[in-house]
Amino acid sequence: KDFIIGTVIDVTPSNWIMETGSPYDGLLHVSEYPKRVDSSEMRKYMDIGDCVIVRVKDVSKSMKVELTMREPGSRVLAKGRIIEVVPAKVPRVIGHSGSMVSILKKESNCDVFVGKNGRIWINGKADDMDHLAAAIELIERESHISGLTEKVGRFLRNEPETVAESDADELIEEERSTLPAKEDNVTEETCRKVDALLDDEVDEA
Repeated sequence: KDFIIGTVIDVTPSNWIMETGSPYDGLLHVSEYPKRVDSSEMRKYMDIGDCVIVRVKDVSKSMKVELTMREPGSRVLAKGRIIEVVPAKVPRVIGHSGSMVSILKKESNCDVFVGKNGRIWINGKADDMDHLAAAIELIERESHISGLTEKVGRFLRNEPETVAESDADELIEEERSTLPAKEDNVTEETCRKVDALLDDEVDEA
């Protein structure tokens, strides 16, 4: 099952209820916490607003999402930032055999965890996290291009773009600028019709 990053939105006598970025909230039963916790002390361990790395244990036919923290790596995220990307872009952020996420960690000097629900936790110095966040935005924006891992590596190292990358960026901008402006065309056509009607009224007068 997938590891995700959830946010605690409620605490009941037996469950932490988590928002998971999907239409269905997840339930983390107190028995799925790594240590024994008395129900009266649950908020001491996780409270509303806490972000947590959890694993999806099971999803029932009625879409009841059961979570667990009885897995290595599961923990409350006390520091760092959470960045969100479209879940469909997660494989690109991870890369083939983890190649992209390895570059992100190495070149940014930050800790990185990518949840399958599109939430990414990063932790490091403020400037490093700013630069890393910009790199993740670059991945999401240009996920369709080849050679992206190398481009992101150069971006994090503050190296200039290659000629090919610069040309590709210019080509994308040119394609965007040459797209037909449908709204403008409709507006011009409407104006012509209005002008024609006005001319007819003038002739009749």
